[in-house]
Amino acid sequence: MNYVPRHEPYAHQAEALKRMADKPAFALLMEMRTGKTKVILDEWGMLQQVGQMDDLLVVAPAGVYKTWVEAAAIHWSADLAASALIHVFESGAGVKVKKERCAFMETITVPRLLLVNVEALSSVLAARELCLKFLAQRRCALVIDESVIIKNPSAKRTRFIVKLLAPLAKMKRILSGLPTPRSPLDLFSQFEFLDPKIIGIRSYYAFRARYAIMKTQQFGGRWVPLVVGYRDI
Repeated sequence: MNYVPRHEPYAHQAEALKRMADKPAFALLMEMRTGKTKVILDEWGMLQQVGQMDDLLVVAPAGVYKTWVEAAAIHWSADLAASALIHVFESGAGVKVKKERCAFMETITVPRLLLVNVEALSSVLAARELCLKFLAQRRCALVIDESVIIKNPSAKRTRFIVKLLAPLAKMKRILSGLPTPRSPLDLFSQFEFLDPKIIGIRSYYAFRARYAIMKTQQFGGRWVPLVVGYRDI
């Protein structure tokens, strides 16, 4: 049976779905309010329907990750919305929520959506362990919403997501309307998460040396390398 979303995609969303088909890694660099969330939910729904995907893990900023619950109810097919389990990770959850989390993780016979606040991955051990276990259980897609949240290659959450979570995912997607808010160097970690072969440079510092113009300045007795421009953009 073919997957039928509740709402037909617009032309640009249908085009995105066509381009994403059968690709293990893809970047949806679409402007705000163009329906990136729907594209992901429709794609995963179709793959789940034909038995190619079991679970979906979405990592997003604090003000965003819970919105996926409503989006799933709006965009998933009626059958999928009725059968899927959704769990929202909450730091410092009480006994009741922890029991619900255990039941969620033990249920491996239905489609599942796990939503995690990226800030929790910086310091909350329970969030890290949950994501690792969830990705390892079944065929799972890993989505980074507002993917600039992993633009800093030295941040704890970026290293955890890129080095530990990404290798466990069967399919990877990043979503962003503005992937380079600060500089072109912001692209490195986002695409390293998808697949290091995309950019073709495995080291951030090698990437910076190739595309940034550097200058060393002294601050309080220390010499600090600073980016003063870019080349070959």
